Amino acid sequence: CAQVLAVRDGSVRLHGLPKQPTWTVLNATANVGDTAILVNGPVNWQVGDRIVIASSSFYATDVDEATITNLTTVAAEGSTTVQLGLDAPLAYTHLGEVVTVPGDAHVLDMRAEVAVLNRQVAKRPTRHSTSTAGWQPCLHCHLRGTADHKSCASTCAVQRCACMCICA
Repeated sequence: CAQVLAVRDGSVRLHGLPKQPTWTVLNATANVGDTAILVNGPVNWQVGDRIVIASSSFYATDVDEATITNLTTVAAEGSTTVQLGLDAPLAYTHLGEVVTVPGDAHVLDMRAEVAVLNRQVAKRPTRHSTSTAGWQPCLHCHLRGTADHKSCASTCAVQRCACMCICA
């Protein structure tokens, strides 16, 4: 059973809830086992949003994903920090440090990035599908003639898929 959304001589616009910002950085180091992190704010993220914390180690696979369970905003001296409660303890340490090199003017920002993953628009198999093994989300555009650069896919994320692609 194929699932197709087809449009001829028209356009499709799918809009999820705008997340601002789409990513930020840690404000403090998050250690293995932590169930809360501090990030630069403000953010309009919500309880239930999925986040990813990028690796700050030598290994690109040291990445944690979690669901936000609570948010607490802390305003202090011209800056805003947000504490995010997580549904699972962290498996990796993620740095949240900015270091000034002694005797040098260079600043080394070692803060791990934190990004919100969901935008509330998802393409998923229907409940009538018997298997999702061969199902691959993909945005594939066929354009007639000259498109004059009117085709775009912006601020999209394709996750957990063997066919991570946007074809035009």
